[in-house]
Amino acid sequence: MSQLPKSLLVFTFIALSSSFAETVTEAQATEKSNVLFIAIDDLNDWIGALNGHPQVRTPNIDALAARGVLFKNAYCAASACMPSRTAVLSGLSPANSGALGNHANFKKRFPDHQTILTHFREDGYWVAGGGKIHHDRKKFYDEWEAEYDVWRDPTNWTAPSDEEKDGLEESKFFFWGPYDTDDLDAMDGVTAQWIVEQLNEKKDEQPLFLACGFRKPHLPWYAPRKYFEKYPLETLEIPHYLENDLDDVPETGKRFAHLDYEQPSVHRRMVERGKWKKAIQAYLATISHIDALIGYLMEELEKSGQAENTYVVLWGDHGWHLGDKEHWKKFTCWERGAHVPLIIAGPGIEPGVVDAPVSLLDIYPTLIELCQLPEHPQGIDGHSLVPLLENPATEWPYPAISFYDNYFDYAETVRTKRWRYIRYADGTEELYDHSVDSDEFNNLADDPQYAELKVELAAYIPQTEATAETRTSTKKRRLENAKEKADGKGEAEG
Repeated sequence: MSQLPKSLLVFTFIALSSSFAETVTEAQATEKSNVLFIAIDDLNDWIGALNGHPQVRTPNIDALAARGVLFKNAYCAASACMPSRTAVLSGLSPANSGALGNHANFKKRFPDHQTILTHFREDGYWVAGGGKIHHDRKKFYDEWEAEYDVWRDPTNWTAPSDEEKDGLEESKFFFWGPYDTDDLDAMDGVTAQWIVEQLNEKKDEQPLFLACGFRKPHLPWYAPRKYFEKYPLETLEIPHYLENDLDDVPETGKRFAHLDYEQPSVHRRMVERGKWKKAIQAYLATISHIDALIGYLMEELEKSGQAENTYVVLWGDHGWHLGDKEHWKKFTCWERGAHVPLIIAGPGIEPGVVDAPVSLLDIYPTLIELCQLPEHPQGIDGHSLVPLLENPATEWPYPAISFYDNYFDYAETVRTKRWRYIRYADGTEELYDHSVDSDEFNNLADDPQYAELKVELAAYIPQTEATAETRTSTKKRRLENAKEKADGKGEAEG
């Protein structure tokens, strides 16, 4: 296997002596623990346990958080499906892998890197995955003992009738509406049932690593009717919003907000057509639908007799904006684009809440330590969260770092417990003080009193060949496109 150049490793994985193992029972110590790995597509921090939206109803996710450790300030490594999932599965920061946008091809750059799936499989686990775990299966390896993707069987697709489908008619993505299929018969319900089948069939054979990838609340926002009815439009609240929020944001940041290849912007269309609340209703409905399926998984795990010996890791791959900062997608380095749910529960883990900022990159080294696997042969990034699982108040010196390259713009961000710092490819910046400005309404980057702080925060951003190459190529693409547009030859950016 090829070795990663050590000079490219931003974070060093340090094998910690596992005092955590002392907290498990003697019976648990003699057998390997299972892992139930739950990935949720496009789920931002709108779960009850995180107070992301005051009206959201997620009783099953909240119950899981109450019996495990909830990481209140967890962040994706990149705010798009491909780079975020690549970071989690590979254990490599986008700064090292070069996977910063949905156009990245990890397998081409690292043809034999050991992912979390292959690492567990080579240590004797039966590894199976259902639903969306990878973003693009062709850009990873053959890692599964068994795999099921509901998208391959169109009979499982669920959608509202043409009469009840709503959205932005000219958009390829923004559609929503209710249907009358039951939870388990819907697309993600079929995935959940498949995972339960693998659990029950294989539970007595060898330790299990079961990866369950839910596709909702990814667009289109289709969900059973009963969940739409939980969120009546007349009482629904929109996100905190400031009319002139973008006035102090650099031009590059405004392009991230408006995605200026979509004219007029999605936000303007939502507002002008009176569909803002309808879209929020639909997003919340899909969240509650997934929450019900998580309840089903937890119930079946308990019935299987494996709950006491199974680590459950629940995570969202990135955030999602719903009108805040005039934005309606992921693809940003702001709080709503990067903040995600992360919950870890299982043997020996006492309930708790962690306030320290952590990264989804930390999942891989954490599971290596929890399950007492060998150290990764090539080296991975991130830091084991076991010290925080043992004591949520443990001092945590690492900020969370996120990236995004949308092909025409590039951004990188540092999130400490108090501050968010953003730097764009053209050198423009944003700085927010979360102790007084959790909505990131007031950009402090141009205030001279914070000049030294910005330097300190920027020093955390990895300076690697991969990020330097991305910054250079992004700037070149943007200049080329601007020239072509000026000459009347260029197409809208996308």
